Amino acid sequence: MFVEIVMTFIMYFVQLLAIMNPFSVIPVFLTLTQDLCSSDVKSILRKATIASLTIVIAFTLLGRYILEVFNISIASL
Repeated sequence: MFVEIVMTFIMYFVQLLAIMNPFSVIPVFLTLTQDLCSSDVKSILRKATIASLTIVIAFTLLGRYILEVFNISIASL
């Protein structure tokens, strides 16, 4: 049971990592924030993390219903 839960978590984590692709965003983030002080960078990073986490949680919980509203099937994705 525990192994199945861990494997499911790893599977979803890898899928979200591929979708969000944080490694390609790092150079852009560093370029856009290079002239800011560290407190401003931390503030922006915190807000971006909260925003992306909120979006991921919303789509995890409500994704099926959001797709139904726009009449999009899972197969079309």
